[in-house]
Amino acid sequence: MDGFEAYSLDQWLEIAKDANENKKGFSVLPENAQKYIQQVETLLGVKVSSVGVGPDREATIMANS
Repeated sequence: MDGFEAYSLDQWLEIAKDANENKKGFSVLPENAQKYIQQVETLLGVKVSSVGVGPDREATIMANS
């Protein structure tokens, strides 16, 4: 699968904060990251409920924020 641009930890934290506070879910992720999550869901047969984008608890993006 195609990759996506790298972000710093601070950038990922801002992305996660925006996603969760504004109920955007995975739509804030780069397109190829969204495609990756969709492929994981297809292969495993389950919906992904959250994605960690860093080591902090705040760096978790909820699917249906």
